[in-house]
Amino acid sequence: MYDDDSEKSVIQKANVAQAKQMLKTYLAQGGKVEDFLSYYHMQLLEANRMWRTAQNEITTLSKTGEPNEVRAYAQELNKKLAEKGIKSIHLPKHLQGE
Repeated sequence: MYDDDSEKSVIQKANVAQAKQMLKTYLAQGGKVEDFLSYYHMQLLEANRMWRTAQNEITTLSKTGEPNEVRAYAQELNKKLAEKGIKSIHLPKHLQGE
């Protein structure tokens, strides 16, 4: 990374670094190079499914739940997602900044 990298460039470089690490781990566990793209694609689909599920859960809960409890639960979900290298979910606007 360089000081003059744009935010988009930093994100792309981080994604490439993560994919390279996944490839190393995949090969170390006996995977084949020619099979990696299918494996990586499945991992991305699973990460996206997990994110969507968490985001939908918070959106639904925010409609009836107590705001502080919804915020706390969102923090808990984001911690679990971060442990898996998945981006954070977003709180609905009416729960942000309070």
